[in-house]
Amino acid sequence: MRKFSILFAILIMFGFVNAQIVILEQGFEETAGTTWPDGWSTFSASDLMGSDQTPTDFNAGDNTWFICSEASFGGNGGDYLYEGDFSAALGYTAGSEGNPFNYLQTSEFNIPSNGTTSLKFYHWFVSNGGAGFFSTHFYVLYNDGTEWHTLESFIGEQGSGDNAFDEEVVIDLGDYKGTVGRLAFVYEYSDGYQYALDNVKVETDGTVDIKDVNKSEIAVYPNPVKDVLHIANQANNVNVEIFD
Repeated sequence: MRKFSILFAILIMFGFVNAQIVILEQGFEETAGTTWPDGWSTFSASDLMGSDQTPTDFNAGDNTWFICSEASFGGNGGDYLYEGDFSAALGYTAGSEGNPFNYLQTSEFNIPSNGTTSLKFYHWFVSNGGAGFFSTHFYVLYNDGTEWHTLESFIGEQGSGDNAFDEEVVIDLGDYKGTVGRLAFVYEYSDGYQYALDNVKVETDGTVDIKDVNKSEIAVYPNPVKDVLHIANQANNVNVEIFD
């Protein structure tokens, strides 16, 4: 296994490799609910394209994005956790005063120029709840360094569209190969239901070329490797899962 690990690192630095590579992964566990993960931020805006941005307060409660635990939502926070002890969430009143759009923005990451890159996440998205039908409005955006692009819109419809952590959402990022940018998860006030987000992941299933990796900033560990090889650089932490 030692020879394989060293050879794999050499391929990463001087050529390319076929692998399942996790570019960005966040389950909101690392800060234990005390702050947003490194590089993540929140703000409100007057429209979906991020006009009139106003930073939002992490400690303002569920009227904006916050890190949800079992104690949240009056002790009912466990209903809004997909896995682990924490998720990102906000209450249904978020945006009812001030700017109506609340952004949760990720850290910056690279989308490789080769392979198939996808965003995956689980969310608690409901419009048809016990209180009746109230259309929830939620969007996923990507900023390629120049402007925001809408990847997906979730507009609750009566009798359909609910996904209370029932299935993983998968969004193709193929239109943005070779770019460096950020994702944003955006909740629009519509007098809908509360919302929660968990297990966010961006991964590539394909070929990673040398131009997608700066070899002077790379670290490979452990050596020997078993199951998961970690490749870290200054921009991202990347996990390469080894499949037999």
